[in-house]
Amino acid sequence: MCQSLRDDAGAAAAAATVAIYLMMDTGLMAPVRGWLARTERLLGNRPESPTHAPVAMARTYERFMCGDAESAVRWAERAIELGGRQGVPLAAALSRVAAARLVILDGSVERGLELLDEAAVSVVSGELDPLGAGMVYCELICAMQGLAQYDRAEQWTEVMERWRVGHAYGGINGRCRVHRAEILRLRGSCSAAEEEALKPCRELWPWMRREFGRPLTELGALRRAPLLAAQVEIGIAAADVGTARTATAQLSGIAETFPSRALTAAAALSRGRVALAEGDAEVAVRESTEALTGWSEVGAPYEAAVARLVLADGERLRGRTEQAQVQEQAALATADRIGALLPTRGPVPAQHAPSG
Repeated sequence: MCQSLRDDAGAAAAAATVAIYLMMDTGLMAPVRGWLARTERLLGNRPESPTHAPVAMARTYERFMCGDAESAVRWAERAIELGGRQGVPLAAALSRVAAARLVILDGSVERGLELLDEAAVSVVSGELDPLGAGMVYCELICAMQGLAQYDRAEQWTEVMERWRVGHAYGGINGRCRVHRAEILRLRGSCSAAEEEALKPCRELWPWMRREFGRPLTELGALRRAPLLAAQVEIGIAAADVGTARTATAQLSGIAETFPSRALTAAAALSRGRVALAEGDAEVAVRESTEALTGWSEVGAPYEAAVARLVLADGERLRGRTEQAQVQEQAALATADRIGALLPTRGPVPAQHAPSG
């Protein structure tokens, strides 16, 4: 319509809007790039305007999601500057979140978390409309959960849950429920998590196909962390200790680069599993004890129960049967309380004799 009226500026703004919502709702980069190209063609050499801010913000995420961190940083800086100067708070807020996540992925975790807290100010100050606020909430929580900063993620999820009533609509309702389901599962409320996770399957389907798989299931190394933990468990079950050892080393490196109690606990448990498979009882007990402490501090009862099973096997390998039974009983009691099944365990290997 705008183009038929020869309103290129209006058409550019409309094209930029389409690009942003395609990106947020589908994650399909080809159509996003197409709409951005149209926007930039319509803008041409026009003077700076409010439309330039969302274009820069969309370019930030397009580059970010395609792995071009260097370009994403430049676009984020431009989007934040344009959003402030042109009065487009959503562009500035989302770009601040992207900039924070880029800082985190570069290894500066504490600085990145500070920037995320700064980005959150735009939401709680009320300067964004409901749809924009929902987008920023979702990006904030995704960043926290991707970093395994579950305490922060839970706090922001509670804030988002209170905000959702009377404000969220469309796909935002479903996103809120996904985040809540993830936290409920972590805290051991398995039945409530399942119930909460099924609702967004209905709510998200008409709005965003990209999100549909998330209720039933960060970029780069952070996204690999849970897969590496699973690879360790599978490798040991398949008697492939070499693969498990390699995956453990990679997971430990991620936990060092992006420190959090959850990642540290996951890495410790993997080291305990490998030590147990190699017959090193002392290391198995030490590492699984660290994992148990970490998961307990996080407030993740299922993960803590699994750590107790590895600890029990380590104690049994050391010949301390009573201590092993105590840990097993505690793990089973936790599983019964939260309604979860614990993993099947294989036979405890023989302890290696100390060298020398």
